[in-house]
Amino acid sequence: MSIRPLPGEAEGVEASAIPEKNRIGALVVAARNQIPTAPASPGFWVGERLYSSRNRLEIGSVAGVGSEIVIDIYVWTLDVDAHERERIRGHLSQDERGRAARFVTQRDRERFVAARGRLREILAKYAACDPAAVAFNYNPHGKPRLRGGGPNFNLSHSENLAILAIADSAEIGVDLEAIRPLREDIAERFFSPTEVLELRGLPDDDQVKGFYRCWTLKEAFVKAVGMGLTLPLDGFDVSIAGPPRLNRLASEFGAKEDWSLVQLEPSPGFVGAICCRSGGLSLHLRRPPT
Repeated sequence: MSIRPLPGEAEGVEASAIPEKNRIGALVVAARNQIPTAPASPGFWVGERLYSSRNRLEIGSVAGVGSEIVIDIYVWTLDVDAHERERIRGHLSQDERGRAARFVTQRDRERFVAARGRLREILAKYAACDPAAVAFNYNPHGKPRLRGGGPNFNLSHSENLAILAIADSAEIGVDLEAIRPLREDIAERFFSPTEVLELRGLPDDDQVKGFYRCWTLKEAFVKAVGMGLTLPLDGFDVSIAGPPRLNRLASEFGAKEDWSLVQLEPSPGFVGAICCRSGGLSLHLRRPPT
């Protein structure tokens, strides 16, 4: 889900989704590495190695506590049957039920209910409480946190797919986009001149995917800093080809090296990204069972 209405769906920044009931596909991870070709079976790619996501998945070093940033990643489909949807509707607050009722289409209402209910179920495991007891605070730009303390989290969804990233000790942002045809001027409207030049230098067949890689990396950073629409997308630069990284950043956000970017391909036809204020520490990405 994007903070801005283009090119993804303009739904609330805190929305989430429901457990995966079917095969989602491959999740490609490239943190300071070239993005490899997506594998045919579910899993994470890091460099040349494939780590199975059949059960609990851990990626990265096994160094001691404090020497790495641990990020739990959840990916699932938003479409569930009526029985499951009604079950998780019981977790929702009155405010959330009211928000669901304001969606124009039945599909969007149902996906919102599934999103909020599943978000509560996942966060309840970290907060050690009932899903209905999970409560949120929001910053002035709408970024949610767990009331009373707990890990940082960020959720994004596009069409019927959702991704949630949870970090115990670092600011985090995530963005997900379904790849769709684009108007030719979107990059020029939102990206910096340097990024537009890099994008237009890609082969024609790579232009659309390159656009979505850039867009998701930028949105993930915006969501990590929690500034919403007040931070323009052309106010900083990210890479489009090669390893994901920040190439230009205002000093108020710290050094470029303080931030780690991860590029994702969670399912065919989708592109995503995670941004974490790692402070130069390595990332330890995990795929807990849902």
